[in-house]
Amino acid sequence: MSDVRCATCQKFSVQRADKEMQDQGFGCCDRREPFICFGARKERDCEHHVPAAADVIAKRETWLASQTDILAEDWSIAA
Repeated sequence: MSDVRCATCQKFSVQRADKEMQDQGFGCCDRREPFICFGARKERDCEHHVPAAADVIAKRETWLASQTDILAEDWSIAA
C-alpha cells in the first residue's frame, strides 16, 4: 500500500474537528473516533483511504494554504 494524505480522502472532515485543531491543519476521519484528529498533509499508510473528488481536494488545499499563512503570522510574532 502506498502512502496517502488525509486531505485527499473523502472520509476526512475538517468540519468535525474543533476550531483549535482546524486552525492547525487537522481534521477527523469518519473511520475513527470523532475526537481523534489527523494532520491533513501527513503522509500515512491507510487501508481505508478513498480518493476524494478533485474539487474537494482543491478546496482543502486552499484551506490548508490559509492555515499555513495564519501559522506563519503567529510564528513571526513569536520570533
